[in-house]
Amino acid sequence: MAGGGGLEFYNLALGANDSLQKLFAIKQYANIIKNTEYIIIETNINDYDMFHWGFSLDIIARNFEFLCKSLANLQVKVLFLILPLKVFNNADEKKLKIITQLIRLKVKQYNFNLIDMQKYYLNKDLNSFFATSDPYHQLGTIMKVLGQNIIKNLAFLKQNVLSQNWELPNFVIATPKEIFDCPEKLPMKYIKNSFIEQSIYKVDEKTKLHFNQNFQKYHILGMSIWNALEGLENENTFSSYIIENKSNKIVKNIKGQHCFFHSLESQFKIDEQSCLYFNVDNEKSTEPSVWLLRNFKANLSVRYCGLVYFFLANSMENFHQEQIDFNALAEEGIQIPKEYNFDHLIPPIELYKEIIDEYCTRMDPIKLAPLQAQINDLNSKLQHLNQEKEQLATQIHSLPHQKQIQELENLKFDTNIKKLQVKKLEKELGLKLSELEPKLIITQDELNSAKARVHKHLAYKLGQALIINSKSLLGYLRMPFILSYIKAQHHFELKKYQNAIAKNPNLKLPPLENYADYKEALQKKQCLTYKLGLALMQADKTWYKGGYAKFYFESKRLKKEFKGKG
Repeated sequence: MAGGGGLEFYNLALGANDSLQKLFAIKQYANIIKNTEYIIIETNINDYDMFHWGFSLDIIARNFEFLCKSLANLQVKVLFLILPLKVFNNADEKKLKIITQLIRLKVKQYNFNLIDMQKYYLNKDLNSFFATSDPYHQLGTIMKVLGQNIIKNLAFLKQNVLSQNWELPNFVIATPKEIFDCPEKLPMKYIKNSFIEQSIYKVDEKTKLHFNQNFQKYHILGMSIWNALEGLENENTFSSYIIENKSNKIVKNIKGQHCFFHSLESQFKIDEQSCLYFNVDNEKSTEPSVWLLRNFKANLSVRYCGLVYFFLANSMENFHQEQIDFNALAEEGIQIPKEYNFDHLIPPIELYKEIIDEYCTRMDPIKLAPLQAQINDLNSKLQHLNQEKEQLATQIHSLPHQKQIQELENLKFDTNIKKLQVKKLEKELGLKLSELEPKLIITQDELNSAKARVHKHLAYKLGQALIINSKSLLGYLRMPFILSYIKAQHHFELKKYQNAIAKNPNLKLPPLENYADYKEALQKKQCLTYKLGLALMQADKTWYKGGYAKFYFESKRLKKEFKGKG
């Protein structure tokens, strides 16, 4: 709107909403619109997105026809933008092409001005490059320059030439307070800021609303929903409502807590039985919604529905809509007259791409250098581990090693023979040899030294065996048997000690902190020997979770740590 030598701008757009919301905004802000000189509008992204989620193409086309006729009747300068969008499969490419072709067709039919960025991007092969992580929104800098170019050229936009005053239904906006009987029982929240001033009415699980008879025979085209009554901010919250009349029942799901305009796909005429209520039984949706498919059954985490506005129309039966062959339209070559084509205002995006490519060619190696260094270091470690693996495999298959394995097998065989002989002897003597084992002996060192006590701990014994036997290949081979023996013997000795003190409590050894060398004993617990034993004991407990693999790397780390300490 011109004034004082400048321009006053109003942003009436609402993200993720289709063409019908644009018409709703025109009616909602009629006092602003009647004094406007220019309208800049875009619908292709969200109309495509509704089509993508399964919304009826016929209804999308009908709503767009409503919008175009309403804009034409305003007799102001209208500029349509077809924004670029990258989609990633053939089915979506076909849907996007139909939507953009529909817009071109109607822009030409109603003499609107057009900037077709999608066509520019396709011709210059730019869509993939600028899709980034958010294909639905172009880079802000590009849109800023485009906006500056539009402002500088507003005076050159062409006025719509009205060949006739297009007939349309009578559109009506009604609040829940106006459209329902007895709305005073509904909880309400009033929100006002620099952009909006709205009252949200809460429909919970206990509420069932009946439509006022004054609105009978009106068609509900869409509803403004805002689930912001409880202040939650979560994209993945779901709510749902049901509206029904004598002949139709519509189940509509709502995702998130943004203020959205939800177009209805099904025809719904208000009659004497029409009502609205919360979807208490979580029935499947009967039609798509913003970001939701048909037949979707949500986890209804928001147990209410926030109603803001209803968008209605009467005399729908008299509205004539041109029948369109959408498949043929997708292949039609539509040329916008030169005087209405403002593609020359598109920034030099191809040049931007060249600059970005050149910058990345220079800077990518610098930015990636630290990461590449890490990759090289990991590859070097992996190569070293593979070499150790190959060396160990070679040693295992060598003749000396095979000889050692055979000797161990012979030793196990001899041990088993001796066990059988012991059992035979026990049977012949009629007693158990375990009864002849010596009684518990507690050494003087254990009585006088905490360090000696620590040396008796299982962790220290295991760590000592690990260190001693890791010095030779034979040691590695016999290590499992030795470690198993140490653990068995330790538990045997521990049981003897527990049995002894049960019979004679005076034999119980004092706590470690009572010894004069307690601090030295604590230092012993921090040595490599003790910590290796503890790590092996932990591996034994978690063998089913890869405990021994973790022990391998932990032992390497401990050896490196203590080597560094000198």
